[in-house]
Amino acid sequence: MAKLLLPDNPASMDGGLICSLLEVKEACGLDKDEADRRLQVFGKNAFPVEPSTPLWKLVVGQFEDTLVRILLLAAFVSFCMAVLEDNRVDFVEPFIILLILTLNAIVGIWQEDRAEKAIESLKELAPDTAAVVRDGVTQTILAENLVPGDIVEVAVGDRVAADIRLLTLESTALRVDQSILNGESVEAVKQVKSVCSKWDRFPSSMVYRGTAVVYGKSRGVVVRTGTSTEMGCIECSVREQEERKTPQQCNRDEFGSDLLKDERTHSPYWCTVNIIRQFKTSLAEHVRSRGAR
Repeated sequence: MAKLLLPDNPASMDGGLICSLLEVKEACGLDKDEADRRLQVFGKNAFPVEPSTPLWKLVVGQFEDTLVRILLLAAFVSFCMAVLEDNRVDFVEPFIILLILTLNAIVGIWQEDRAEKAIESLKELAPDTAAVVRDGVTQTILAENLVPGDIVEVAVGDRVAADIRLLTLESTALRVDQSILNGESVEAVKQVKSVCSKWDRFPSSMVYRGTAVVYGKSRGVVVRTGTSTEMGCIECSVREQEERKTPQQCNRDEFGSDLLKDERTHSPYWCTVNIIRQFKTSLAEHVRSRGAR
């Protein structure tokens, strides 16, 4: 079992050779014990379940940006100055800053929520069950229990449960809607003949997890399950994009860090200048008041 080889490019290989590599016969399929062993090795045919991010974490995450923290500090200082000077007009500035930051946080939370929903929608595209040949008998099992080497039957109206290399057509043709993968509205015509083209991302000798059979019936062998499928790669890509910072965010962080360094460098100078100005003003008022006496 440890020496089982999964084909790297099953679309270009002969169906019989693939069955030989996966140690399975098309007519009989895997036996129950072998299927259970492979399930232990390859894991379930499902995407990892990750808990949704709590709302409070989404909110806190919107204020982890350095520039946002600087603006919060500026709003706080501006508010304190407005309180000390007791001038209602001065409250406008901190209010506008907080309003902008609040709107920015709302947009950020909405975008992150959309990304999580997109991942969940990908999981919903896979069927709950699949028709599989095991011990020479066609039976219906949970799709998450499919393993590489399983002989699976797909027919019109079915959602494909894993990435499958077609072996035989049981109808005149097989057409599949794979628009969720390639964005094309035209149904893809499938065949059992091997395809050697390196430029075809979704070869006609393969059907993929989440796609829908719109015409015909066929039998094939499972070559990829779970996150190894094309749909799994898309799910991983979406999750990575969600966690990775965009170039704009990186530039904003860099700008915020530079601004913070400048503030630390020049703040003592400006504080000293303001203290001297305040002292000179107070002294001038004191002299003026004594002169008036």
